Amino acid sequence: MKAMVEAQHLPQTDHSGHYLMKNRYDVELVRQREVWVIQRVTVDNVWRTGDPGVLGGV
Repeated sequence: MKAMVEAQHLPQTDHSGHYLMKNRYDVELVRQREVWVIQRVTVDNVWRTGDPGVLGGV
């Protein structure tokens, strides 16, 4: 499975700072009986902008 994900992070108390990033996810799935299970995930950052310090509270 492949996905392109864009996420904007804001501090809870002060929205003047932000961190915006876009990541490409490559997910390997395996079938186990009736469900699909994630076997491996690779995340590749495509681009980012803003203050990475806002991730400190995550």
